[in-house]
Amino acid sequence: MGGSPQSILRAARYGFNLMLANLGMSMSRLTASTELFRRGADQYGMPRPRVGLAMNGYIDDTDQGARDAVWPYHRAMFSRIGRERGWLPQSKENFEAAIDSGANLVGSPETAANQLTELILTLGLDRVDINYDVGPLPHDMKTRSLELFGREVYPRVREQLAGRGDRTVHEYKQLQP
Repeated sequence: MGGSPQSILRAARYGFNLMLANLGMSMSRLTASTELFRRGADQYGMPRPRVGLAMNGYIDDTDQGARDAVWPYHRAMFSRIGRERGWLPQSKENFEAAIDSGANLVGSPETAANQLTELILTLGLDRVDINYDVGPLPHDMKTRSLELFGREVYPRVREQLAGRGDRTVHEYKQLQP
């Protein structure tokens, strides 16, 4: 859900978990949405809800290499979707800003792991779904990105989270690539 306040509170009222789609939302909007959801669940007397985030991602050896490699495919995908939905064309500046703000997970394994860890901790996420098929990526790019997610990003995220006292190591080990 993109998450209007009404729909977020409705989900909380009925005891549902929340899965946000990070489609360019700012960190402040994501934070406000997750906080509203948890407060709503408390107000309605519901058990602690689980919160997830779905986002686009692409991993390459370097930050700039990832940005340069995925930009043409991202632009093509959002241009097509934008025409269908009446959006303005995607600009390189908007693409870069979405990466810098955390809306898109694009970069090196180290950068992606740090960004993902920050998102999990800041938003109190229980689940993260990453769409690694950003636009019409060639198969070899998808495979390479997915390999880097599984081999380098997720182990780093689990390691960074394992030392935290706010959850048990067991809970963080449930993060799966």
